[in-house]
Formats: sequence, C-alpha cells, structure tokens
Amino acid sequence: MLDLAQLVIALSDERDEWRRFAWQLWREGFEAAELARADDYARGLADGAYCRKRAQQDLVEAARLDRLRWGDAGRAHFGDPRPGDFPGRGVQA
Repeated sequence: MLDLAQLVIALSDERDEWRRFAWQLWREGFEAAELARADDYARGLADGAYCRKRAQQDLVEAARLDRLRWGDAGRAHFGDPRPGDFPGRGVQA
C-alpha cells in the first residue's frame, strides 16, 4: 500500500510541477502580448498621424496648384479682366 501512496504522491507532484510550468508560460506569453499590443498601438498612432499630415500636405499642394493655375479668384473667375490686361483698341465706327 505504501508503494501505491508514494506513486500517487509522485504523480501529484509531477502534475503540480506541470501546472506551475504551464502557468508560467501562459503568464510570459500574456506579458509579451501586452508589450506587443502597446507597441502596436504606438506604431498605429504614429502611422495615423503620418497619414493625416500627408493628407494635409496633399491638400495644401492641391490648393497651391489651383491658385497657380486659376489665379487668386479661382476657376470661376479665370477669364475675368485683370490689372495690366490689354484694354483693346476701341471700336471705330
């Protein structure tokens, strides 16, 4: 009977050791995932800020090109007379 009791205790000790080992691995994995999540969040935040600044720069560049192309008043007034334009020679009847 003593041998059976020692066997049961040894088996219980082995299972306790495996349970501690599994718990330690789970805890290390959880901590690594938390660090990765925090790093991914920071990376995503920086990526979002970069995309926003890129979009703002694209809008500013488009506005600059429109101003060069159509003048200060915009496309609707592109054909309007401007200071310094030739007024014409007048109509001789």
